Amino acid sequence: STQRNVPSPVKRSSNVSQPHSVTHTTSIYSRKALTVIAKGKRGRYVAYLFRYRDGKELWKNLKSLNEEEKLACKKYRDKLKATEARYNKVAKSMASAAENGDQNEILNLFSQYTFDQIGESLAVHINKAKIREDQDIGDWGNVKNTVHLYENTPLIKAVLRTDVTAVFSLLSTGLCDPTLQSCMRDYIIDTYTIPESVVDTAIKIARTQKEKHKSIKKIHDANKIEMLINEALKMWPTAKDCASITSYGGTRKYENRMYGVFDANSRNEMTLLLRKKLTATIERYSQISEIIELV
Repeated sequence: STQRNVPSPVKRSSNVSQPHSVTHTTSIYSRKALTVIAKGKRGRYVAYLFRYRDGKELWKNLKSLNEEEKLACKKYRDKLKATEARYNKVAKSMASAAENGDQNEILNLFSQYTFDQIGESLAVHINKAKIREDQDIGDWGNVKNTVHLYENTPLIKAVLRTDVTAVFSLLSTGLCDPTLQSCMRDYIIDTYTIPESVVDTAIKIARTQKEKHKSIKKIHDANKIEMLINEALKMWPTAKDCASITSYGGTRKYENRMYGVFDANSRNEMTLLLRKKLTATIERYSQISEIIELV
């Protein structure tokens, strides 16, 4: 198999210091190991070869590599980047399908790609929110303070539209975080803190939406959305970076996951469980509505 052809890294001798910079990294690999890894065969240390702590690619600074080996590294690097770009494009398409409530497109993409391939990118696109700047202007026109705030996430936008299908589609991916906050209103006050009244979450908006509608259908939809989000919140811990206030460029890493998710298997199991609970919630509400109408 391919793995048998990948040489193990050369062991360090006792007199070799630990690598603190790229100049020491060559002691980990033999020339043969670098060549085999660079030419595209999977090895345990391939990620370490191409990504360092600061994101630099080590092969560019490895003086022991000849031109053929550097070319092999470049080709492999380009292949990795092309694959990542393709997966990112698919994740973006899936996030767009979820926002539009297109369940068929979501299932179609999930049948072609795995969570391992598109999961990380999908978690970003399906939760991504724009960042706006808010300034406190003094009496003389001077800027007293500047803050950056997250706008609405795709989930919050769907709740504001009272779009049940979109909310269901977003949550059912297992990557749409219902704990993220947003702030669309001016908040500047003397203490430079954000009052709870101007911070929005999906569940907070869902609870207020049904009061705004006069249509019976819209009221039912708002009730369904509130129940869906409540069900999802039972399976999600609050994200450490859920706050609406941020710095320039954003601070969210989109790494929050559902309770019980530790690896690919647990992620698939918890996502299926969430979908079952969301579906059961919709069915349960429909049954209750029918009983009420009969009464």
